[in-house]
Amino acid sequence: MMATGIPIGVPPEAAEVARATLGGALSVAQQLPHHLRVELLDTARDAFAQSVRLTAAISAVISLAMAIIVRVWLRQRTSS
Repeated sequence: MMATGIPIGVPPEAAEVARATLGGALSVAQQLPHHLRVELLDTARDAFAQSVRLTAAISAVISLAMAIIVRVWLRQRTSS
């Protein structure tokens, strides 16, 4: 496997499409031999799951920060 996560043996043009989106990876995988298809799909699913986890974590941090800001703002507003 290359450092980009694309299995060795996937043509460069196909690798670019696969790298762009999960749908692109699924489309490219249909045209590959079985062993490359499985490896590419596993890599694509892992990358997608990792991005979802990262997005959820960032959203949680932002939500918590906003809740703290609103609470402080409301407390100051009601005490005035």
